[in-house]
Amino acid sequence: MAQYQRKLAELLGHNRLRGSLRLAWTASCSPPLTIQRVARVIRKRLLDRRGRAADSGPIESREMPAGGEETPVRWPPKYDLFGVRVSATQYDQAADLILAAARRRQPAVVSHHAVHALVTASGDPGLREAVNEFDILAPDGQPVRWALRLLHGVRLPDRVYGPELMLRLCRQ
Repeated sequence: MAQYQRKLAELLGHNRLRGSLRLAWTASCSPPLTIQRVARVIRKRLLDRRGRAADSGPIESREMPAGGEETPVRWPPKYDLFGVRVSATQYDQAADLILAAARRRQPAVVSHHAVHALVTASGDPGLREAVNEFDILAPDGQPVRWALRLLHGVRLPDRVYGPELMLRLCRQ
């Protein structure tokens, strides 16, 4: 336990590179135990920073303004993962919303983020601010889907892989 605490302190503190390498080595030795302990530390840090539970629910999704009498597109709820708001969406829902916005000729920004992109955005305030304005930020990697489940209880049947969503959009 002391090894994990030291590694997480290095990872979340000033020596991120050494902490990341040590945590990766430890995780390769015992992945389930590592995931549980990392999740516990992340939850605690989120509680300390925000003064409320990390799994307090989705972040308000914004509605797209619609021209005329049509109802606005209601984007999927987003959940905070390390400061980045990730949409809890599935292939069919994402495709339907994107096509609905296209039919209304309303612009929308849709992206798919795997772990690397999520970590990069969480560490760069400017990038994080821009990414958080996207209409859909789909979980493109299994670890992002797992984090949504672990931290927020969101049970998605699958990740939303960008090329697969594009194929489905083209078919429709």
